[in-house]
Parts: sequence; structure tokens; C-alpha cells
Amino acid sequence: MPVDDDERLFDAWCSGDQAAGEALFERHYRSVARYFANKASRDADDLTQRTFLACVRSRERFRHASSVRVFIFGVARNVWLRWLRDRARHEGRTCSLENSVTDIAAGPSTLARAQREQAIVLDALRRVPMHYQEVLELHYWEDLPAGTIAEIVGITEHNVRNRLRRGRLALQRLLERGASAIAARRRIAAHMEHWARNADPLAT
Repeated sequence: MPVDDDERLFDAWCSGDQAAGEALFERHYRSVARYFANKASRDADDLTQRTFLACVRSRERFRHASSVRVFIFGVARNVWLRWLRDRARHEGRTCSLENSVTDIAAGPSTLARAQREQAIVLDALRRVPMHYQEVLELHYWEDLPAGTIAEIVGITEHNVRNRLRRGRLALQRLLERGASAIAARRRIAAHMEHWARNADPLAT
């Protein structure tokens, strides 16, 4: 989607055009929903709604220094981090992105409904530390370059590239260990990039 269309819709929305705001959110809804789906599956819908409400409340702070997409993902990340902190406080534990999603959200999973290879990849992504998971998902699913991910996450581009490299290695190890059948393990490991890019948590 053209960036200038986002800018035009955003400016119109800030000028009071509610239809422009609805059109803008419609364009980005699926990406934001996917951002949450493999991190907080049971609360993903609620967190997606919270994100767009937060965008409404904070729209005056957007100064066009980056793209509207980066702004929305930055808000989504803040919503997710707040959810993580609140959950940790409620459960009497510390919140760290060095934990994985399965460390903090063990329980029944809907991943079994996916095709086996896709389920394996999604499950593996949920098992890598969250600071790796978020950059891998933004890279593979949203096709964002390292510089843009750095803006969203709030770290340097160099650190993003390090996290991508280390995250890929962690994911590779989990994929090789997680596929029970030898043929499946070899197939997934050989085409990890393909499976990671095409694993869609919204399809599970």
C-alpha cells in the first residue's frame, strides 16, 4: 500500500474525517491482529482494539517523522508491553522479554488446527525469547527492513540485525528439534525462511 495514501488518510482523519480514520485502520487491521496473534492469542482481539483506540488518543503526537505504519506498530508494541507488565504484576512475577511466550502463557493452544508444518513454525516462534520473536515476526510477516524495525522496537539497527541473526539460529534449532518425523524435520529446516514467512497465526 502506498505510503502517501496512509499519510493522506491520516491527515484527513486528524482534520475530523472519521471515514478516513476507518479506512486507515481497515488497511492495517490484519497486520496488527497478526502482530498479537502469536504473542497473546487469547487476548489478541482485545489488544488489537486497544491499539487502535490508543492511536486515536495519541494521534496528535504523530509528527510524520516516520511512516504511519511505524507509528501504528509502535503503539501496538506499547500496548503489548503494558499487557505483559500488567499480567506479570497480577501473577506476582517479573516481566522480561528474555522469556518466551510459552514461559508466561502455557496452556491449550489452537495451533493444532493448522497444517503440521505451519503449526511447528508457529509453536517454535512462541518458544524463542520474546525480544527475538517480535523482530522475527516483523521481518517475516510484515516484510519490514531492519531500520524500520529499529524505530518500532526502540533499539539500533545494528541490534535489530543481531537479534534477527540470533533469533534465526534459535528458531532453526527449535525447528530441527520440534519436527518429530525425520522427513518433516529436514524439509522444514531446509526451507525455514519460507515457512517462517508464510506461517500465519490468523489462519489457525
